[in-house]
Amino acid sequence: MYGFGVIGPDPRRSWFLIAGGAIVMVVFLAVATGALVVPGWVGIGLLRWAINTPRGVGVADQGVFVTRESFWNARPKSIVARLPFDSLWVTTGSTKTHTRVQLGSEQIWLRRSEHEILVAAANSAFTQPQAPATHQ
Repeated sequence: MYGFGVIGPDPRRSWFLIAGGAIVMVVFLAVATGALVVPGWVGIGLLRWAINTPRGVGVADQGVFVTRESFWNARPKSIVARLPFDSLWVTTGSTKTHTRVQLGSEQIWLRRSEHEILVAAANSAFTQPQAPATHQ
């Protein structure tokens, strides 16, 4: 099971600040230059990436892992941390739509629904008996 989250401040609040900042910038540039200049989606995306850096969170047979995500295609680039299953239960904050989870040294914001799915997967993997290693 794999989910997507971000590090940094509350993601919803960040979007409001970015949108508000873009509107203020458009108005300022319109007054200053007399022309309408609107920031592009790439610039807004880069700003969002800088404020709320994406992280992937996965549950595997051996535990929980956290990955860095590529800017271009959101694919995992590298593993940041490998943790035990119970690390998903350590929440450090929440909003109406997101839950902040302490995973290793990072606090990652996950959508509530994704967090619930990952916790269910971790519970399932945690309670399954592990097969003994075979020696040949």
